[in-house]
Amino acid sequence: MLGEQVEAKELFPTARELFEVVPGKRSSHIPLFAWLIAGAIAVLAGQRIVSWIDRNL
Repeated sequence: MLGEQVEAKELFPTARELFEVVPGKRSSHIPLFAWLIAGAIAVLAGQRIVSWIDRNL
């Protein structure tokens, strides 16, 4: 097992700029919030679809 940590930019030195953090860019919780809302909508819609299928079978 490895005893030392290796970063991606060390493994792929030619693609170093792909792994750098963009300065001044803040992390946002909006994508997480959007996924939670989309998941809730999917669950609620799924329950309605299943109950509609059960009645119409």
